[in-house]
Amino acid sequence: MMFSTDKSKVMCFGFNNKEVEYILGNHRLSAVKEERDLGVTIRVKSSKHCAKVAAASNAVLGMICRTFLCKG
Repeated sequence: MMFSTDKSKVMCFGFNNKEVEYILGNHRLSAVKEERDLGVTIRVKSSKHCAKVAAASNAVLGMICRTFLCKG
């Protein structure tokens, strides 16, 4: 299987990880704190993705509440 070195990145999880430099072919892979794949933001802490999903659902809830006159 061929890997695209431009699209490949390194993300470390856990505590006390040594910052090791990874090389694929002749290309040094960049280390990232978060990455987005298939619409999901992957991060060591998932709070940013959860906040984005909560904001989107609150927007939909607000639209539903504004649509109905009788909420009672």
